[in-house]
Amino acid sequence: MKDLKELETSLARAFRNQVIIALSLLGSLAVLVIIEEFIRHAYRPFYGYGKIAFGQLATFRYIIYAISVASLILMRLLQSIFTRLSPDIDFYQGLQRLITGSLVPLCLAEVPAILGFVFFLLTGLSRDFYVLTIVSVILLFMYFPRKSFWQEKLGRFFS
Repeated sequence: MKDLKELETSLARAFRNQVIIALSLLGSLAVLVIIEEFIRHAYRPFYGYGKIAFGQLATFRYIIYAISVASLILMRLLQSIFTRLSPDIDFYQGLQRLITGSLVPLCLAEVPAILGFVFFLLTGLSRDFYVLTIVSVILLFMYFPRKSFWQEKLGRFFS
């Protein structure tokens, strides 16, 4: 009985830590928006620091969006790899894989917003920053840790 209680405590602690990390990443997106608005209003009109030629702007935009899509594909791939638990794995190894399988997609969900921020800093265009930040927020909510998923994956240790 004590072992079951210890496993439940470990699961609850690890899950709580993942939720705190996810909320912190969401907060970091809010900080990016605040910094972007500050720069945009303090240096009005803000044309960016990159001095990118108008003809190169579309190419640079496509590269930013392509990397964002690649990070989405990588998120799906890595999450499926890390959350696939073999039958011979013990509880703590499974829990560690779930932690990693939750943390990696959460961190990769930030990539579009960061790239949008870099695009804003280089070009001064804020629309793409907001689009990519909204994509990041949606991804954070899509990959937000779910306790039911964790319990389902580690359920055999509690029965």
